[in-house]
Amino acid sequence: MINENQKVGDLIHIPANVELLRYSSFGWIDSWKVTKEPISAILLEECGVSQFKIYIEGEFWIVSCIDIFETGEN
Repeated sequence: MINENQKVGDLIHIPANVELLRYSSFGWIDSWKVTKEPISAILLEECGVSQFKIYIEGEFWIVSCIDIFETGEN
């Protein structure tokens, strides 16, 4: 799980079978997908209490804090 040492721009690990969300300007879920394999992402910002905005393969997504890990962490 992510910790207080993580900061904007850090490379993070996202395991397979994690739900990624994208919200509309109204705050509704606009689109979503599930990771099919483990991937790396860039941590962009905290979005509320338990979610982070991340950058993966040219796209911005929101992910739950319980689903992201430091790179190299199991």
